[in-house]
Amino acid sequence: MTIVCKFGGTSVATAAKILKIRDFVASNPDRRYVVVSAPGKRFPGDEKITDMLRRCIRARSAGADWLVIFGRIIKRYDEIISKLDINLDLSAEYEKIAGVIETGEPTQHDYIESRGEYLMGLVMARVLGYEFVDAAELIKFDRYGYNEDFTQDLVASQLIGVPQAVVPGYYGAMLDGRIKIFDRGGSDITGAIIARGVSAKLYENCTDVAGVLACDPRIVPEAHTVLEMTHKEARQFAYMGATVLHPDALLPVWRANIPTRVLNPFDSDAKSTLISDSVHHDEGSIVGVAGRKGFFCISITESSMNPDIGFAQSILQIIADKKVAIEHMPPGDLDSLSFIIDGRYRELARPLAAAMQKKYRDAEIEIKYDIALLAIVGEGMAGAIGTMARLTKSVAAKGINLEIANQGAIQRVILLGVKDEDADNAIRAIYHDCIAPVAESSFARRIARVSG
Repeated sequence: MTIVCKFGGTSVATAAKILKIRDFVASNPDRRYVVVSAPGKRFPGDEKITDMLRRCIRARSAGADWLVIFGRIIKRYDEIISKLDINLDLSAEYEKIAGVIETGEPTQHDYIESRGEYLMGLVMARVLGYEFVDAAELIKFDRYGYNEDFTQDLVASQLIGVPQAVVPGYYGAMLDGRIKIFDRGGSDITGAIIARGVSAKLYENCTDVAGVLACDPRIVPEAHTVLEMTHKEARQFAYMGATVLHPDALLPVWRANIPTRVLNPFDSDAKSTLISDSVHHDEGSIVGVAGRKGFFCISITESSMNPDIGFAQSILQIIADKKVAIEHMPPGDLDSLSFIIDGRYRELARPLAAAMQKKYRDAEIEIKYDIALLAIVGEGMAGAIGTMARLTKSVAAKGINLEIANQGAIQRVILLGVKDEDADNAIRAIYHDCIAPVAESSFARRIARVSG
């Protein structure tokens, strides 16, 4: 049984944690492939290595002294190596990276940003006694983006003869050899890619929290750990703001039907989350609620919309021409269409409205800003009577107005829209009134099934 483990930045921030990782990996000989991030924050106010590398790039571009920042990066790694008491000299690597930064070449920015993972990969390989395999030799990009088919073939062929390996996360290479980084969540994605490529039986996403929580603990500190969830639930949950997961990191393992366990390797007593499509769901159970703020909504009302063939297509084309992505299209009435759009496109809200008005002069167009979308997720909601009623009643009891309410045909995700300022209170209400009580009864039934 081959297990692939991925360790995030906080997990490799200090030598003490790296030694705990060594013990964790050694405790199960099936943990054959390890993916690592760059060192993260050691304490509040500390700086991530990747952020420091980005600062080197900006300082060099501005003609400032980037060597001071780079010197701190070298000091971080040298301190880790010294405390690990391993025989590893990275001076040649430091010199090479510094030489690339000095060129100021924009095409090398991805190379520079990825070096935190690269250096940590070298350190971790020496600590574990595993072979170091550069991600640039395994993960490939082309002009269209990540090349999935080519990469999977490479991973399978390159690692088949390597019994144990450490692979740095976050990056790969273009077909011409230039380093290319993932947009975000890269180490999570790398781990899932490796797991699929080696046909792992389990992918362990190791982090510093006790699995996936039912909602943001910054909003509800007592939020419980979700013990089991499906890939669909996890992906929706991650997309809507559960930061412990990256939605794209779930795709490779989902397609290969590889279970993912999210766990804290530093706390053997902590709960963990198993993501698998063989999960049993009690009727009416809700996995959790996740939310994102900062959306805006454009609505267009036109009395002739319903009989006008191609009306919706023409509006969608206007949005596409502005190169704007639509987040959600909530159901409207007979004469209206609405579009929820991410706040990163906020400056295009009025140009979009103007373009729609130009196309349909008699239409009424309204823009609502600062909308938060809350996703209530759970396969057990499908077919359960009264779920939407319980949710809306809970939110209304707090005096919160719903801007959007949509259950959708699949009934596994319910989307509620509220003003940004009401989002946290809405999440608290939903958790305490609709999620925690059902979770407690579901857990009791699960114990009864096992014991009976």
